[in-house]
Amino acid sequence: MEFALNDQQQSVRELARRYAQDRLLPGMQAREEAAAVDGDWPDLSRERAGLFEQGFGGMLLPEDEGGLGLDHLSFSLALEELSRVDPSMGQLLSNHNALGVGWMRHATLRLREAWLPRLATGQALAAWTRMDDLQQPLLALEDGPFLVLNGVKRMVTAGAIGDLLLVSAQLDGRRVLLALQAATEGVSRAREPKSLGLRGAGIGRVEFHNVRVDEEARLDTRTSGKGLMLIRATASLGWASVALGIMEGSARLAQDYAGQREQFNRTIDQFEAVRFKIVDMQVKLEATRSLVWRAAAAADAGQPTEFARLADLARLMGAEGAGFCGRECVQIHGGYGYSREYHAERFMRDARGMELVGGGVENLREAVAGQWLGLSQASLG
Repeated sequence: MEFALNDQQQSVRELARRYAQDRLLPGMQAREEAAAVDGDWPDLSRERAGLFEQGFGGMLLPEDEGGLGLDHLSFSLALEELSRVDPSMGQLLSNHNALGVGWMRHATLRLREAWLPRLATGQALAAWTRMDDLQQPLLALEDGPFLVLNGVKRMVTAGAIGDLLLVSAQLDGRRVLLALQAATEGVSRAREPKSLGLRGAGIGRVEFHNVRVDEEARLDTRTSGKGLMLIRATASLGWASVALGIMEGSARLAQDYAGQREQFNRTIDQFEAVRFKIVDMQVKLEATRSLVWRAAAAADAGQPTEFARLADLARLMGAEGAGFCGRECVQIHGGYGYSREYHAERFMRDARGMELVGGGVENLREAVAGQWLGLSQASLG
């Protein structure tokens, strides 16, 4: 299998890398400190706008529908580069592209025309409200031609700032997927101010009080089994790419610090204990990248089943690898790594989020086990 990047893929990677360094990195520590002390995160609309202006809101959307029409590897490379600096922004764009744009391509013509151009250009941001509050799950009841929603969704990426809500709800014991405007009457939202990590991802609580939506809002009835599998696999690829960025960022940070920090008249990267940590980080990083690139290659080769299998494996390895690299980065920094003055602790906190988003690694293991053992694959949502 050829892993050399073509000109377009290299250009996308370099564009995302420059943007992350020039626009996202400055002020990062100040924003994190504001979130830790005040429970508030400064508005990042300008930073997001710059990304959307360059087409990152519709990376996989065909050009004739207003997107960039990129392949899946370019999509992954962009998310990795952004997440090396700001995993929150990577997670926002991952959900927006894979789930927001992905699901809306299955909507009615009227909804597609209303939302897809806005999503691609950044006039609207998508939020995927997957997780239910176990004490108050989101329920849908039929009322003539309408569905009425009541309940709560918590810890929703972009839930506090998104314009389009993609909502999974329970209807007579089964799942339904709905698309509705965040400004719909009966919807109230609030930021989750005490999020441990991914603080810039607009994580919020969304409440539904007798929210009425019509049949046109339903997406699940218009999506084939293959379409569902591709959306789910693309989401897994996006999550794996964000985790890969965290691994890359924390590994580079640890390596740079170890090459500068001196102890006993030599830099600490000369000590075996530290050297082995750096090696272990690189092993997990390269193994995850291999799976991510193989999954992207399967997607672009039109192999949906192989794409889904490899994307889930990449996401699982990436989530656990990000956690490992984040912890080792803090360990190599020593006491400095435990301080909010340095980026090491931020990578560790954001990495923990990758083990929890989208249902957590336990649910993902169940899905992977189902594939390997010939059982039915767990559905998205």
